[in-house]
Amino acid sequence: MMERLQKAIAQSGFCSRRKAEEYIIQGKVKVNGKVVDILGSKVKPNDTITINGQALVREEKVYYVMNKPKGCVCTSKDEHNRKTVLDYIHIDQRVYPVGRLDYDTSGVLLLTNDGDFTNKMIHPRYHLPKTYIVNLQGILSEDDIRKLRKGLSDGKETFLPAKVYMLETDPTRERCRFELTITEGKNHQVKNMMAMLGHEVRRLHRKRFGFIEADALKPGEIRQLKPYEVKKTFVSGQSGRNKMKQVFVEEACQLHSKVLLDTKQAHHLFDVLRIEQKETVRVISKQGGAFLAKPLQKPYLYITDEIELPATLHHITLCCALIKQDRFEVMLQKACELGVSRIVPFDSRFSIIRLDEKKKEKKYERWQQILLDACKQCNRNDLVQLEPIQSIETLHNYQGKCNLVCYEKQNEVSMHLASYLKEDPKSVTIVIGPEGGFDVNEIEILQDDHFIPVTLGKRILRAETAAIYALSCIDYQHALSKEEK
Repeated sequence: MMERLQKAIAQSGFCSRRKAEEYIIQGKVKVNGKVVDILGSKVKPNDTITINGQALVREEKVYYVMNKPKGCVCTSKDEHNRKTVLDYIHIDQRVYPVGRLDYDTSGVLLLTNDGDFTNKMIHPRYHLPKTYIVNLQGILSEDDIRKLRKGLSDGKETFLPAKVYMLETDPTRERCRFELTITEGKNHQVKNMMAMLGHEVRRLHRKRFGFIEADALKPGEIRQLKPYEVKKTFVSGQSGRNKMKQVFVEEACQLHSKVLLDTKQAHHLFDVLRIEQKETVRVISKQGGAFLAKPLQKPYLYITDEIELPATLHHITLCCALIKQDRFEVMLQKACELGVSRIVPFDSRFSIIRLDEKKKEKKYERWQQILLDACKQCNRNDLVQLEPIQSIETLHNYQGKCNLVCYEKQNEVSMHLASYLKEDPKSVTIVIGPEGGFDVNEIEILQDDHFIPVTLGKRILRAETAAIYALSCIDYQHALSKEEK
């Protein structure tokens, strides 16, 4: 990819772009041994550039995120001799801030030496979302919130619509705290928006830039962005603009009728995403069926069409022994991401936890909600089916074409899971036992039900790790067979 000569010089860190233009006009720059004195001349990445006989060394592009502390400015040098963000970092590469945060504002700040990346992060046309936690002197009224969501203007300056989510209010001290997401990057924008409403910002913290957060870093700390983070940040401003929004509803849906959203989904769709009347929403009913709908007044949608979703190519059933609550819930979320169709929790003699009937009902309701939330986050077209807690004697009711159970046979070598997936079975049932293993009677029951023993490797000890690894193997094999076809 070709780029302008002065830009290539500036991005190398040799000098500023303006100074590079001066060198070019003065005839001090050579490209591949030939003098180039015309501004705007293009060069290739492998061209040799010299300035006053000195070879230009192009920098490797680097990307960092910092948790900017208060009390420093976002410049390389400050004319008032104040502390800068660069005083906090000690790296070999030359970097500069992507955009600016005020002297008294803390939070996420990106640092790089990539001019193209910087431009795409701060240019208004990319609408990259930036989320702030605002501590306000004063309390936002319903009218204030409505104005922020519609966009502000005082005749001199205009601000695009913002997303507002109230966190807490303190009527006694006349203060409030809320989350504000904007898609512009104007100077002192949040403070000016609040001033337009007659309020003063007490404290401002940038929580998120695109999808990048810095809460895990101490003030002044940095970390290097991973390659996928750089790529995802680049496109995150546009990633959801053309994607159809989707909701799940409890009730059965009928054509040309209203459907009521629960409070959480209504808030997300109408207040956070700010859906417009001309937009279409995909509605998945838990009672069965998929539909298209148009937004009415919050919290209602109007069903306009019934649609048929693409059929699921593979049906995966995961039967997993009960484990500790937090670990089981992590497993549920990951299983949803990995495309599981059905989850069957079951009791085993060596299960870590025991539940009475009342607790089973509560757990079941909670797990259903976790799976529902996970399906929304993954933008799945279907719901993961969660069965009530079973006994090991009833697992044969959930068998598919390929039925596997993970355990090590005594005095025999079990085949690895991947060996049974080479033919890419369309229907797989995998049984993950408790960390203490199955007892002899349970193994006999599984063998009588024709479950094939497989191994995942001796290093995998925790049940949720085994479940996630097994589902990853199945997902990989399905992807591999798809590529081969």
